[in-house]
Amino acid sequence: MDNKISDHESSTLENRFGLLDLQRFVERVMSQAILKAESILPTLSKWQLLLGAIILSRTTLTRGARDRVLASMILMYHGLALHEKIDDTTTRQDKKGQLTVLGGDYLSSLFYKLLAEANRIDMIHRFSDAVSKINVAKASLYSALNEGSLTDDQYISDVKTMHGALLRALCNAFELDRSMEEFVEAAISATVYKAELFDERDIEPLSLAHVYLEQRATEEELKNIDRMVLGQMTKDKRITLLHAKYDTFTRIMQNFRDSMTALQHAANDVLGREDWDQIELVLDARIASIPASAAEQS
Repeated sequence: MDNKISDHESSTLENRFGLLDLQRFVERVMSQAILKAESILPTLSKWQLLLGAIILSRTTLTRGARDRVLASMILMYHGLALHEKIDDTTTRQDKKGQLTVLGGDYLSSLFYKLLAEANRIDMIHRFSDAVSKINVAKASLYSALNEGSLTDDQYISDVKTMHGALLRALCNAFELDRSMEEFVEAAISATVYKAELFDERDIEPLSLAHVYLEQRATEEELKNIDRMVLGQMTKDKRITLLHAKYDTFTRIMQNFRDSMTALQHAANDVLGREDWDQIELVLDARIASIPASAAEQS
């Protein structure tokens, strides 16, 4: 769920929140020769960096402490994501799989060092509690999927936890005002629906489109479709036809638009109207203004 920021788009954001300096700092901290040589290290989520930087801009932390607290959150986020890439025993046993597991452990372990350097040992408990919630959400998703009981509400709630629990912990640690909490929640929701809309999810074979079809399609329609294929939006003709029949694209698009409207209101309260265009660009959210019928034909 990474959202790249071009030099033009990030100029004001970078000046205000020091995004490029933050990115360089985190990349230096996580640099490891073997993992880098094997292309294990992730491309940092600039959206998570931006949200974290906005949250911490409302605190009294020094620049050094802010950088280390935010870096610890980002590395934990990506450490968990690396573990999620290893989805079967065979992959775990090959060299790339083993290094990916070790890479996830490596990134996750760095947050103890960073929080100690920031003199914020109290954050270890908060982030650890967030990681526990993320793991519970993952287990909940897979359990409900295997039992055939997964609903769209549960799916969205659990995925929001997976991508937002660390940000929520960061926000709660400093007892920020309600407007910041609403902004963070709206941002989490918008990124989750965007990932669903453009099939940019981190977990296979789960998707909101999958859940919609499981709830609405008949057994006859689904019986010969592999679960991995079912999770895709447009990569199989049978799936494309089912999406059209049950109008899943329009449902996801509307959810995305609603979440963007909520994010715009929240961003105006937290950042001011002048920053909304940049937030929208970071999310590539201009698609929200395209009619669903036109987008489906593209």
